[in-house]
Amino acid sequence: SGNLGDDATIRLASRIARVVIGGGLITETEESKLAQKVKLEPVDHARLSDVANGKTASHSASCAGAMRHADRLVALLSRTVPVEIMPGASDATNCFLPQQPIHPLMLREAAKTNAMRLVTNPFQFETNLSFTTSRSDSSSSSSSTFLVSSGQNVSDVVRQTSLTSVQAMQSLLRWGHLCPTAPNTLPCFPFKESDPFVIRQSPHCFVACNQEKFDSAWKDGVRYV
Repeated sequence: SGNLGDDATIRLASRIARVVIGGGLITETEESKLAQKVKLEPVDHARLSDVANGKTASHSASCAGAMRHADRLVALLSRTVPVEIMPGASDATNCFLPQQPIHPLMLREAAKTNAMRLVTNPFQFETNLSFTTSRSDSSSSSSSTFLVSSGQNVSDVVRQTSLTSVQAMQSLLRWGHLCPTAPNTLPCFPFKESDPFVIRQSPHCFVACNQEKFDSAWKDGVRYV
């Protein structure tokens, strides 16, 4: 909707049908770092006081300040494309998997639009992909399933093995379970009757966000990102 980029970039941007933010809407704030310390030093109390009284220059010093800044950005983005926001490890929501959606009061301005939706982590959705064949002008469409994780489950497997992120994702689908290390080293809600992390059907695309670096692979009909 602007004048930035060349013709190829504009054509690519015009094909974006939705934006999924896979956790990490805000980074770890100064406030949350201090909250994790077992014992606070006198200087830490002074820093907490500065954060509470708004005396810090950075908008990311407190969770409230970071969320207000993110709210403005998401509200602006949702004017042009549908946006779905998943919670992540550093976001203002519970840490137990499956993570529940961020409360809409955290994003007051963005919540006023119909184009913004708050979803869980992990998140699965289907979308229709349309394409035109090269030998004719006829177009067709197909439905594809996307399975998206904010990345805690993959990072926990990588931390305890020698696997890369993509290799860990491939293992999760082979094992048929999204969070094999929960609840031992990954916090999750207790379930008695059924396990929501069991993968009953393989997706067409499996996405793990917030990894150390970008990587992609294609194996057995599944795109790993």
